[in-house]
Amino acid sequence: NKMKKEGGANGCLLNLFEMREEDVNYFLDAPLNTLKALQDFWHSHPDTCMRISSADILQFAIYFATVRQSGTPGLNDSKVDHLKYNFEWGRPDERDCDTVWVENLPENRMEGAFGGPITTRCLAAGREIREKLMDRNGFSAEEAVALIGAHTIGMTRNIFGDAHKGVWIPSGADDATPNGPEFNNDFHVYFFEEVPATKTYNFAVDPVPFSDVFPNWFREEEEEENFLDTDIVLAFPSQDESV
Repeated sequence: NKMKKEGGANGCLLNLFEMREEDVNYFLDAPLNTLKALQDFWHSHPDTCMRISSADILQFAIYFATVRQSGTPGLNDSKVDHLKYNFEWGRPDERDCDTVWVENLPENRMEGAFGGPITTRCLAAGREIREKLMDRNGFSAEEAVALIGAHTIGMTRNIFGDAHKGVWIPSGADDATPNGPEFNNDFHVYFFEEVPATKTYNFAVDPVPFSDVFPNWFREEEEEENFLDTDIVLAFPSQDESV
């Protein structure tokens, strides 16, 4: 939260176990345990010349994943050099972590909008992005849209239950290529090519291409694709100039 000068890339997710128990993080045990093991191995290696913070290793993991999966998924010499020479190390770990900081992340169960009219849900989702990603975290509108576009990779695994788990975009599935998912801009392209409505009130009348409308998300059953309200709102101009 830039207004309170708290949170950020500070290592708390790896260093404070209670942070893992929060609803937005509880499914991250496996990757966090792997990163902790890598960090311990690094520090115990006889050739290690510096210590790395938990803040750094978390950010490097994200950077590594996006570089590895961009273009043709997998590693090559060019990507390895990019990782070696472009990542900046030196983030300090926060010594006084607080689980309340997860409230600075966008929720997808906005108060007063859950299960309400689609237009109300979209307005609430836009406010959520503005107030949390932009006002609190300091991202520009362009940066916030790009950050949400990370949904171009991966899938919903737990939040909607096993019966409804699915990808956002097919190219982002774990098995999309022999080397895993593709990190691209297909998530954003989807809204141009697959959502014919250009206004929320048109979408509310006919939410094509989605076959199922849930209280705070949408599903295209044939392709097993899921989109949150905070995803869908990117397809439409704001109803509120302050958002």
